[in-house]
Amino acid sequence: MEWTKVTTWKFADFESWLRDLDSQECWWHEWKELIDLESQRIRNTFCAFANTNGGMIIFGVDNAKNITGVNEDNELRTKIDRIVNASILPAIPINGWDVKIFKIPRKRTKFIYCVYVFPSGYFIKPHVTEHKIYKRGNGENVPIHDGTEIRETFLINKFDPKNISDLERDLAKLNNARFNPDHIDILYLKSLKGYLEDRSAGRNPEFNALSCMLTEIANLYENIKKKQAVGITTGENIGVLDSSSILDDCGRLSSKIDIFLNKFKEVHQI
Repeated sequence: MEWTKVTTWKFADFESWLRDLDSQECWWHEWKELIDLESQRIRNTFCAFANTNGGMIIFGVDNAKNITGVNEDNELRTKIDRIVNASILPAIPINGWDVKIFKIPRKRTKFIYCVYVFPSGYFIKPHVTEHKIYKRGNGENVPIHDGTEIRETFLINKFDPKNISDLERDLAKLNNARFNPDHIDILYLKSLKGYLEDRSAGRNPEFNALSCMLTEIANLYENIKKKQAVGITTGENIGVLDSSSILDDCGRLSSKIDIFLNKFKEVHQI
């Protein structure tokens, strides 16, 4: 289910989708007959969706998928913002969730509230509530109990080609590395390198090209760092270090990153 599609729906579209669903609560959605944002279950669900692949909490539908509706709540967004900031660490950012409201035609004072929680970027999660980390699994919020599972879920397999915003963010930081050299997530870039190498090993020319591009980016980045290091050891400041040579390298780095991103999106049809 794409949230961008849900945001364009009318009530009839929502009702049709609900009627045609084969399953009950699952990985992607959870029903709530009433709005009870103070319950720990709701906080757990917010964390689980953000820590996994996102999902939708639907207020005004019971467990049998009957549309019961809820009373209008003009302060719902404020209440949600308070929950995700005060009860969840790190807080789910304001752009990490959204709300779609449907007015029920046959119940003029009743509404459906769909709250979508986007999957958080790897650099934000895991989110914790009440000292527990939850992920989503088979319609339930499943607590993670041991360090091995945490590493496997959030550290080892961080790279996901679907999260293009994560990739754009890290390559943008790489592009600005002459100002923030310590802010580069080397582990993330290594996981990207491994992802591309695994697929180019099957002699896939497109992934092989991407792998070569990434190597060129890494080499150019290292060259910039070496030139900076020479200046730093002589006590020169950033302004002096911005010689025409380094500026030319930074220009080439920016161009190579743009080409890589465009090719990556083309190959993955993003």
